[in-house]
Amino acid sequence: MEISLRVQDSISKHLLLRLSQELQVLDRWHFKIFSDLNDFGYAYIPDRCQFDANKIIKRLFTERKNGKVIAIVDIDLCTPVLTFVFGQAQLKGSVAVVSIHRLRNEYYNLTEDTLQLVSRLKKEIVHELGHLLGLYHCLNHRCVMNFSGSIINIDLKDLKLCQSCLTFLDEECCHE
Repeated sequence: MEISLRVQDSISKHLLLRLSQELQVLDRWHFKIFSDLNDFGYAYIPDRCQFDANKIIKRLFTERKNGKVIAIVDIDLCTPVLTFVFGQAQLKGSVAVVSIHRLRNEYYNLTEDTLQLVSRLKKEIVHELGHLLGLYHCLNHRCVMNFSGSIINIDLKDLKLCQSCLTFLDEECCHE
């Protein structure tokens, strides 16, 4: 299955190159990267100084041609009911968004670490892709589909689906 990654054009080319190399190991999916996103004013919430992830998904849905699309942005995302999200997806849908804003060590006044950022970003991409394919949050803390409320949760989980989630994909999900 081919997945289009639409990336905010201000995100570092070095980070994208690293991400592209790292995603090659995920043989279940093939990713194509496009640096073509730049205007999110329509999703800005002034009272929160954040961007509504659902509005971004709706806009990307109207712009998509076909297949699955995951946007990668460097803005602070939220939803009406959550103070922040690392990412958001349409369950069994075609569009998701992931932000590196809170995945960066620097957000927490920690030392910059590109390798750790790429690791977190890969996990969040696969997590949101899982939602697009129909997977819900998993109770297995090592599974990439486990809910992450902090970067610590992301760092502790593996970059893979547990056996239950794999079985669901193999039995329930149609392979495109």
